[in-house]
Amino acid sequence: MLKDRLKYLLKQLPIPLTKNHKYDILTRKIIHRHLGSTDNAIDVGVLDGEILDDYLKAAPNGIHTGFEPIPEKINRLQAKYEGKNIRIEGYALSNESGESSFNLVESNPSYSGLKKRTYDKPNEVDTSIKVQMRRLDEYLDELKDIKLIKIDVEGAEYLVLEGGKALIARDKPLLIFEHGIGGADVYGIRPEQLFALVSEELGYEIFLLDTYLKKQSPLSKYDLVKEFDSGSNYYFVAAHPLKA
Repeated sequence: MLKDRLKYLLKQLPIPLTKNHKYDILTRKIIHRHLGSTDNAIDVGVLDGEILDDYLKAAPNGIHTGFEPIPEKINRLQAKYEGKNIRIEGYALSNESGESSFNLVESNPSYSGLKKRTYDKPNEVDTSIKVQMRRLDEYLDELKDIKLIKIDVEGAEYLVLEGGKALIARDKPLLIFEHGIGGADVYGIRPEQLFALVSEELGYEIFLLDTYLKKQSPLSKYDLVKEFDSGSNYYFVAAHPLKA
């Protein structure tokens, strides 16, 4: 608990200590800029609920939905948000429904996912569990007027987007997602595929987090491939021109 509390306090510092910390700060800024008090948002890969906490601060009167398949996390999240306008769904989102194996990294749950990703640290302890998968589009009639979706599922982000195309096309929410080597490549996904889905099919423009906040130009397909292959950046935001 002390370790978790220390991590939380470090993440609140305004000056980034690591690249991930920088992404946390920029993501928080985007959430608070984009969400109004009554807007609805979705968090895919909730873990401990830090993004949902930001949703509540930025949009206290909105209805927010979190998807998290790790059983221990589900129980804690449901207790944490009991009585609040947050709904926790204990599913792994993908592009299909049904039961699936899931790689639970006991030593570092943030690395967990449908497939075993490449770890940045040695000696991680993991195990395989069974989880239920659903597509985001199965919630099309339940989730309305979605303004923002954050997706961080250790490489399966493309599958989540593919399984939510109808909802995304309907509401055109802002998308914040991870896409990097060590995760996406484990699923056989390349940035060219992501660009084809997000930009060419769904009509979005893709940005780095800081260039979006500075209202600079979006990334071309070439730019996205370069960011991916070089490992320079692995967190992105996509905005639909009609909802920018």
